[in-house]
Amino acid sequence: MPAQFCGNCATEIMVDFPNGPPGMKLGLNVRSIQDLDIFALEKKPFDGASLGDKYAPHAHKGSKPAEFEGGKAYTGSCHCGDVTFAVFSNPMDETWVGEGLMGGIVECNCSICARNGYVWIKPPAEQVVLAGDEDKIGRHVFNYGILAKTFCKRCGVPLTNECRSLSDEELAGMAEIAQYYHKLCQQVHPVNARVIDGLDLTRLQIRQVNGAGDLKPADTNPYVNP
Repeated sequence: MPAQFCGNCATEIMVDFPNGPPGMKLGLNVRSIQDLDIFALEKKPFDGASLGDKYAPHAHKGSKPAEFEGGKAYTGSCHCGDVTFAVFSNPMDETWVGEGLMGGIVECNCSICARNGYVWIKPPAEQVVLAGDEDKIGRHVFNYGILAKTFCKRCGVPLTNECRSLSDEELAGMAEIAQYYHKLCQQVHPVNARVIDGLDLTRLQIRQVNGAGDLKPADTNPYVNP
């Protein structure tokens, strides 16, 4: 079942089902269609996990984040296992709301989040460990250049949202709003909740945000649909 995704931003375009039934030999990622209101689409659940052999999660290959009382350990990975992560946070269930300005569990409709289907959960940066050979981890940087969307270069699965290390000189050359966002993003390391092993997304309080309309693009490099 070959999947076709972009090696630069990890957006999956389509998947081939050569042995699929008539009329179902090609799957198109509807999220990659431009100017489509993802939130307004009617979605029908499909139990793909029940088909074929049961998927076995990959073991985390890196160090573990520090623990704290009342927290819980979680792991996740890309599909092929080249890149894994570990998270220690408050229990991720209907009670998880996060703290402060960066709190809450978010589904955003901006140009990259809509395409890649992220559901962001935002633990403190020190509670997330991303592991894998550096040459296997893709990083997509855009807009203000303060964040890098991480993904697996082999299977294309989107993983986390890293705050980039920037020099004082680089920050000084950025707009004030970019400097503000960079200061905020250093506090957290958002994780794509869809790839956390065993996590039931139906139990989460997911907040839909209008990133496409509310997040001001960088004047120097505004996003334009290809």
